[in-house]
Amino acid sequence: MLDRALAIADIDIDQQLHVWIPRTCVIIVRAPMSADPPSSRQSAPPPKPPDASLRQVVGAVLWSFFGVRKGRAMHRDVVAIRPHQVILVGIAIAALLVAALLLVVHVIVASAS
Repeated sequence: MLDRALAIADIDIDQQLHVWIPRTCVIIVRAPMSADPPSSRQSAPPPKPPDASLRQVVGAVLWSFFGVRKGRAMHRDVVAIRPHQVILVGIAIAALLVAALLLVVHVIVASAS
């Protein structure tokens, strides 16, 4: 129904765009007060967040192994840490944990014999 409606637009002196759609609603959009046309304006790209250090990635992975993380630190990590960093460090720490458990079991079994 809306696609069949006829829309009429005009611009007032105070730069307000009024659009009338019969029997539906009235939409008022405030136009920007700029001398430049919209196509010539380019917004600056957002600043790149700082890369996370190895210490920060290891800390985040260890806290995730433990299952506890503060909200503020989690939000900081989400911005700075990339997924591939978490995956690589997580696999390395998990391998070290398994190796440490195997070493402990080997020492206990060797001392019992």
